[in-house]
Amino acid sequence: MVKHTALIGLALATPVLCAAGLVDQPDIDRKVINPDIQAPATGAWGDFLQANPETGSFLEYGRISRIYGPAFSQGETAKASADAFVNAYSGLWGVDPEQLLPIGPFTSGDHIVPLMTDSVTGEAKFQLVAYTPHINGLPVYDAAMRLLVRNVPGYPLVLASVQIPDVTGFQPVNNLNPRNLNEAAFTKSARGWFEPGAELSGIRPVIFAGVNGDSKPPREAVEFILKGTDSNDGGYAKWKFVADPATGEIIHSENQILHADVNVQVVTNATDGPGADECHPEANMPLPHARVTVGGSVYTADVNGNITIPNPGSGSVTVNGECRTVYFNSNNQAGSDHTASVTIPSGGSGTLVLNSANNSETVRSEANIIQYAEQTREFTLEFSSSYPTVSTQTNFTCNANIGSSCNAYYDGSSINFYRAGGGCGNTGAYAIIAHEYGHHLVNTAGSGQNEYGEGTGDVIGVLMSLEPRLGLGFYQGNCLSGIRNADNSCTYSSSGCSSCGSAIHSCGQLLSGMVWDTIENLLDAGKSNDIISNVFINSILLHNGTSI
Repeated sequence: MVKHTALIGLALATPVLCAAGLVDQPDIDRKVINPDIQAPATGAWGDFLQANPETGSFLEYGRISRIYGPAFSQGETAKASADAFVNAYSGLWGVDPEQLLPIGPFTSGDHIVPLMTDSVTGEAKFQLVAYTPHINGLPVYDAAMRLLVRNVPGYPLVLASVQIPDVTGFQPVNNLNPRNLNEAAFTKSARGWFEPGAELSGIRPVIFAGVNGDSKPPREAVEFILKGTDSNDGGYAKWKFVADPATGEIIHSENQILHADVNVQVVTNATDGPGADECHPEANMPLPHARVTVGGSVYTADVNGNITIPNPGSGSVTVNGECRTVYFNSNNQAGSDHTASVTIPSGGSGTLVLNSANNSETVRSEANIIQYAEQTREFTLEFSSSYPTVSTQTNFTCNANIGSSCNAYYDGSSINFYRAGGGCGNTGAYAIIAHEYGHHLVNTAGSGQNEYGEGTGDVIGVLMSLEPRLGLGFYQGNCLSGIRNADNSCTYSSSGCSSCGSAIHSCGQLLSGMVWDTIENLLDAGKSNDIISNVFINSILLHNGTSI
């Protein structure tokens, strides 16, 4: 083989918080007020700062929710250090020390919990000492003080995480306890959410003064849980309520059914090789940037075809897909566009397969076109991430199964492929798809087409597949020789373009032959063919005119 001469060229937290691994990021829908601004140094807080000048604070809803920094309390034990802080500074939150009971907000109620246990020594780096505020024996709903103490001699307190609403001076008057509550009264409104027979549990008298630290006027209330059949949709439901003990007015509610997202991967059952469908078997391949719908909502996949879909309900989610991505839309000219769906249970995962049956030439062509158009775009951007137009263009049209045969074409705004017929296979095949999108690369780079465009289209297919034979199976029954071959001996001719001919497709083989020779030399030298891919893709942007 005559070797060619290659002429392509191309010139929010403190170190203490971070170390503890306990940094809080406020949710964007919470009304957090200046979470990174110090509380005003006045009153009790001013006294605290005078004693502990290097500490910092966060404010939420105008109340101190974090204190952090160098030790601001010490003691002979972790509990002694925490108790000392409570006795000295509980007034910062409008409660007396005796109103902070040694009961943690955890479901276990533990007062002290070791944190960050060393796997070798078994020793905890910190001790978390927690309290729940009570007024006349009634717990304040959604309120807690959590104090982080280093587990070293002196037991320095380095972080206070506090959510206590404003209950200053409030005194309950009804002496509520589970024995003197009227169940029919406090559940009156909540039971309307359920079919008859809902099960009641978790009855607890509380002081309600808001949630998430957002203070509301404090009042006596009853917390309880109902579970049963939802009166609206007939499904299983479980809710926590806070209600007025006398009237049943619902003050606050929380859904206890925490729905899980579903995960889906979109794949195409596409022809696994550069030739026509008769030349290779089909295989499932992830579809980059796939577009699916759930109800009226559109979701798009990552480069591996994966999508996480929020599930607002407790039931299954049906995910619908078609041969479409963010960047390409494959239109079937032989009938309706192919669609597929998968139903995934709440919290589950599944695979949506396009062309799963693999029993139709036209559907297979759609799957091939969307898969390999995406692969060609991804291949281009791998080496030229800001390629003009291509890097940002969405919804590019790919027409499959046009009612003719033995051809494919690019028209400046779409790539187009023919059905099988006239002795030719369906042209929705890997190397042909790459070739036609190669024309789009030439066009968007502002260059002319002719022999350069044809050669470039062939080169894109060769670089991606590392197969020099182009158009395998283009003619039915011929999966060996194809219609052109980059492994050629074409040489340059100043009068006729190429020794292989002057027609644009023949002349283009000079370019593909030069690239294939370079690939072979790189591989023989143990080098990556990415070298020539990088050079060639970017060289398109340097080209003027139509000649090679």
